[in-house]
Amino acid sequence: MLWQSLPIYPVHLLTSKKSISKVRRTVEIEFRNYMESNDFVLFHPPALIGAASEGGANVFGMPYFESKGFLAQSPQFYKQMKIAGGERRVYCIAPVFRAENANTPRHMTEVWTFSHILVQLLTATLVHWARYGNGNRGDIF
Repeated sequence: MLWQSLPIYPVHLLTSKKSISKVRRTVEIEFRNYMESNDFVLFHPPALIGAASEGGANVFGMPYFESKGFLAQSPQFYKQMKIAGGERRVYCIAPVFRAENANTPRHMTEVWTFSHILVQLLTATLVHWARYGNGNRGDIF
């Protein structure tokens, strides 16, 4: 019978996994409620893209029909495109992937991001850079 071939997990592991799932679900619901109540618009960025979305980071590549596809590393480009398209406040809840071999049991290659962007924040940042430059640091942040 099928049920006899299923793995048997100790009860405390099942309870722990259930608790983690409940916490994650609650955090997502509260994040969505907060964003929606503050007039943010939800969007869904793609997880499979045609080019690496961040330079210098390791990516998961794969064959995609006659070309190559990659798992998304960041939703930032798509957030900026939504802003450029006229949205004032946007947010997404999406997975991002990093192909980095850290040789540690705690390193994660898939992370779910709770991400948002406001036009005011983006505008203030651009004005600051225009006035003061980037502090000669060579990076953005």
